[in-house]
Amino acid sequence: MIRRIVISVVAVLALGAGVAYAATQLQSSNGTAVCVNQTNGLMRASSDCRAGEYAMTIGGGSDVVVTSSGTVTVDLGATSTPVTLPLTSITVTAVCDRANAPVPPYSPDAAVARMAFSAPSGMNAVSTPGSNVGTIGGTSLTHSIQGVLSVGQVSLGYGSTIATANDATATITYGVQLSEPNKACKFFWQATEAPNQ
Repeated sequence: MIRRIVISVVAVLALGAGVAYAATQLQSSNGTAVCVNQTNGLMRASSDCRAGEYAMTIGGGSDVVVTSSGTVTVDLGATSTPVTLPLTSITVTAVCDRANAPVPPYSPDAAVARMAFSAPSGMNAVSTPGSNVGTIGGTSLTHSIQGVLSVGQVSLGYGSTIATANDATATITYGVQLSEPNKACKFFWQATEAPNQ
């Protein structure tokens, strides 16, 4: 009987300590780092995310931030598989368009690299560099980053877009390498999202 009472007291103290620890974690300004599976939405506690996962911070007051990124090679005349950002629900797609090149000596495989963003519920977005690249209250935006015209040309370009949708804001930066000989565009991008205050 005494043994049962001691075990019960130890269990209650352990439970109480666990509650206190949980409360401390919830009040932490740093929050908890988790990785969210892009396919099924399941989370695991870790600051090192695997391919197919988004990094996310839970808790920590108003400092909730989600970082998503990708690297993809897109063939000339094709588009990448769209990726949907978790907070804004904005879809990010890399596009390697054929360019309407002038007559030779320009290449028949001239290309233009573009990043395309869409939000069915509407978004406000502006891209740079460039002028008049944006939408207010629209559902899509395409930003032309870089092009190649000449035979054998390899070109690099970069850009960024800030977009607000679904009561959150995303800052998306991206770069591209176009290769006329390889007939492909290699993209890399990163999006940082946070809820609107």
